[in-house]
Amino acid sequence: KEVRTANEDQSLYEVCKIMQENNIGSVVITKRREEAENVAEAKAGTEPVGIITERHIVNKIALKLDPASYRSSVLELFASKIMSTPLITIFLFFSIRDSMDTMLQKNIRRLVVIKAPGHHAEKSEENSPNKVNTLIGIVTDKDIFKAIINNQDFMTEILADRSFISHKDLLER
Repeated sequence: KEVRTANEDQSLYEVCKIMQENNIGSVVITKRREEAENVAEAKAGTEPVGIITERHIVNKIALKLDPASYRSSVLELFASKIMSTPLITIFLFFSIRDSMDTMLQKNIRRLVVIKAPGHHAEKSEENSPNKVNTLIGIVTDKDIFKAIINNQDFMTEILADRSFISHKDLLER
């Protein structure tokens, strides 16, 4: 639940600093909400809109290694120019099984956990642009592996689940 974030107008250098200082591999990118209805909402005031991972940074720097195209410092780029978007998210009430399925389908290793306005949102991986969702946390493939290892009975149940038969070899590894 202790998710490290950066604003979409922060530089890549600042995002890298957050990763280094917190020994993490990703930072959720947020934007400020324009229409806060009360003080508490204004303090919370951010909405997750993207994510930057170590892989994004390596790829962006690799693209800029050609001296002919190196006109501005990569580290001065805004987070909004590097982040993955649309942000793939899961709602707070999703199961580990839902998370695993989404990660496998989307070929990703991290999912941002959100709470939709009113708590009555329907299950959906991607949010419509006119919704304002609240960042709750992040779940990674490592979090899921830890949960499985710490709950061996759960592992047996997952392997028996028909929806994961096609991924059984991956789960057994």
